[in-house]
Amino acid sequence: VVQRNSRLVYENATLKVHIQQLTMNIEKLKSQFQKPKMIDVDTRTIAKLAACGARKKNDDKYFSQ
Repeated sequence: VVQRNSRLVYENATLKVHIQQLTMNIEKLKSQFQKPKMIDVDTRTIAKLAACGARKKNDDKYFSQ
């Protein structure tokens, strides 16, 4: 009985450590998702986006009349 009890105490402590580690990992993941991500944009991409925006603006003016 004593040996079984000590084994259960050890397993309980091990599970508590695992739970603590998993909780910490979850908190880290939550904080990473909340951080804004930097996007590397080159000049060609900016030019394409500007052209699309200008085209959309012109289309909106055309269809609103």
